[in-house]
Amino acid sequence: MSVWVHRGFDRDTILKCPTRQHSILGTCYVLKLNKKVDEELEQQKRSQITSVTDRPGCAPMVRPSAASAVDRSEAKEGIRQAKAAAIQEGRMHKQQAAIGNKYLKKIAKSLFNVSTTGRVAKGAPEAHRAQGVRLKAELSKMEKRLKEAILGSDALVSSKECEALIASSTSWHKRTIVLMTAAAMKF
Repeated sequence: MSVWVHRGFDRDTILKCPTRQHSILGTCYVLKLNKKVDEELEQQKRSQITSVTDRPGCAPMVRPSAASAVDRSEAKEGIRQAKAAAIQEGRMHKQQAAIGNKYLKKIAKSLFNVSTTGRVAKGAPEAHRAQGVRLKAELSKMEKRLKEAILGSDALVSSKECEALIASSTSWHKRTIVLMTAAAMKF
């Protein structure tokens, strides 16, 4: 009896159930457990149904006043123009990113060559060293602009500008090597 009461059954309900005598346990009460489980499931289902159906309803949809055909066509035209501008801007960003991807590695290599050769070019003429400093600054700016173009900012970069800068830095690098080789031959 105490076990069933401890599990949550009512004492009067337990006494109404049939009993059996056990040699060790004594009087055993036989309860219909399915009935209790079924009642709990039914109660749970009802509470779920109640909580779902007791929601507040949606507010009725209010239709906007009918717009004239001119207003609708103006709105469509505005949407079309905005879409065309967005497509054009996307194409421009894609082109700039392609230029950035194409020339970034070359510009970085040229910047490295000018920077490292510029350190060694101490014996070169002053005008040549000044040109190297100017090239290094231009290459740094171009590298930054190319990175921004790849990331999609409004930085505009042209292929011709990149190619001209790369050619200029390559020729400066070659002249520096020639000057340094000539200076080394004198010693």
